[in-house]
Amino acid sequence: MTRESTSSRLRRRGKTLLQALTESPPSAWKRLRLSGVNRRYRQVPYQESSVTLRGLTRPFRQLAVAGLGHNEPTLFLTNDAQLKPLDVVERYAHRMLIENAIAENVDFFHLDALTSAIALQVDLDVMLTLIAKALYRQLARQLKGFETAHPKQLFRRFLDTPARLTVTDQHVTVQLQRRAHHPILLASHLLNATPAVPWWQGRQLRLQIG
Repeated sequence: MTRESTSSRLRRRGKTLLQALTESPPSAWKRLRLSGVNRRYRQVPYQESSVTLRGLTRPFRQLAVAGLGHNEPTLFLTNDAQLKPLDVVERYAHRMLIENAIAENVDFFHLDALTSAIALQVDLDVMLTLIAKALYRQLARQLKGFETAHPKQLFRRFLDTPARLTVTDQHVTVQLQRRAHHPILLASHLLNATPAVPWWQGRQLRLQIG
């Protein structure tokens, strides 16, 4: 006895479908509370229906969910009759988080342009990319108002700025040029740290805003 595999996917939002959803009565919509997501409004409206696709005889479950970051409802299709609506939505939410993270790694860290085709070097490049992303995330957590900012935004607002470098026997001083968002950096007290760098013969790194 074989068991039919289950699948879920997104459906393209056609004009006819969107028009039908717009004309549906308010009573057709229910409320769904999302869990495990970082957003202000967790309750979103949805409605469920049975649809038959062209060329297929078996109907599918269709979930139309509004409030997921688009002007129009997001349409989900699944042939799993037992799967809860919340599970359908959150499965794709997690998938979109993964896809967004990969897109970010490609867009900002250029993960699709590795320095070598040698497997060992590729592994090193991927590891350094993940370390860099973790450092940006740690930086974001300490900047008020930028806790969820992407690395590209942090780089543009705080790091991509001219600086004057001064090297002495005891210190390496990096004096950043003043920028509009640097008061946030000062308020974080991150510039107070003066770590000694072993490969600089123990010289201390000092960051300043001039």
